[in-house]
Amino acid sequence: MKKRIIYFLPNKEAGVSAIVRNLLLHRQINANIEYRIVLLNSHGDGSSYNKVIKDFKFAEVLEFDYSVYDNSYLVLKKLGRLVTSSDDIIVDNDGLASKMVHYLGLKNALVYILHGDFEYYYNVLKEVNRSIDLIITYSIKMNSKLRNLYVNNRIEKIYYPAGALVSPSSSQSKANKRIRLIFVGSLDERKGAHKIGLIYDKIVERVPVNKFELSIVGGGDLFESILKRFCDVDNVSVLGWQDNTYVMSEFLKSDIVIFPSLSEGLPNVLVEALVCGCIPVAFEDVSGVEDLIENGLNGFLVRKNDYQLMSQMIVELINNPVLIDSVKSNDCDVLDNFNSQNQASAYEFHILGTNISDGERVKNKYISGRVLDKIWIPNIIVRIIRAFNIDKRL
Repeated sequence: MKKRIIYFLPNKEAGVSAIVRNLLLHRQINANIEYRIVLLNSHGDGSSYNKVIKDFKFAEVLEFDYSVYDNSYLVLKKLGRLVTSSDDIIVDNDGLASKMVHYLGLKNALVYILHGDFEYYYNVLKEVNRSIDLIITYSIKMNSKLRNLYVNNRIEKIYYPAGALVSPSSSQSKANKRIRLIFVGSLDERKGAHKIGLIYDKIVERVPVNKFELSIVGGGDLFESILKRFCDVDNVSVLGWQDNTYVMSEFLKSDIVIFPSLSEGLPNVLVEALVCGCIPVAFEDVSGVEDLIENGLNGFLVRKNDYQLMSQMIVELINNPVLIDSVKSNDCDVLDNFNSQNQASAYEFHILGTNISDGERVKNKYISGRVLDKIWIPNIIVRIIRAFNIDKRL
């Protein structure tokens, strides 16, 4: 009898979609396992993003639309129709599918992958952890936090597959060429994009502009303001969102990746940068960063929120190409933890080995949250009331 794994994830081309894509791409082929990808389209929250590139290997891909104005209970009920057998294993990468299992009382094994050290994910766990059979996380910080919070849950820390490895550029940094800096990520405050201008200004206070260049790759809410900020700056290129092939090619040409992110899960950008021999300068005490960077060996860590210190470290590297070459040539085995085949197999092994936990799941009539999320209230009425934005509690 065939087994089916259903992955639920936001329809946003970002780190989560890249991880799920690699889980399928690098898994061992098994004709007895089927895969379904459910891409969740949330409407009405005002966010802008690129939709997922639907190149999931060997998987059926579906899209599911819902609105922030909808009756959440009815959204979960509609989503539940995509789970056609109690033998299906549900892998939740967002939170909506876990709520579906919890509030509808589904008898499916449920795996929750914690993708970030964010309040949203922990709030989901607080609400529905009794219905989750396996929690997977992939950083030391998140793993420690989860084991303190949920002593009765099964928790596994498994680094994700990093995708195909490439050979770093053989060219070394030379004193007679510009040092190439790069920022890659969503252009929003969590990623520290609002401080790129400040970091740049502090660098040019101490380094002539002809000694370095900066590429900014990414889209998001701050794209237009960053484009305007650097439109007349000759040594800065604002490149917008680009696909992974382009990003990897830019990493191969770059010397230093600026990573001022304030919260993460385990940043795939840093994995890709390290694969390409690009040196990260990042904040310490950010989930996943210290899983990847050994300070002074394969990158540099500075005190969180200290943009002056981050800029100073970058200046030191720009002025010392020999140090850049030295760090690039260091032998560091951290990337062994992200071997594509090994890690994809580890995920598959734990997911397929997940069974529904002891204790009976029952259908819940009430959803924790807003007042109008009740099974008996018609969705059209809920949407009309919420459209007036009278009270967020409704």
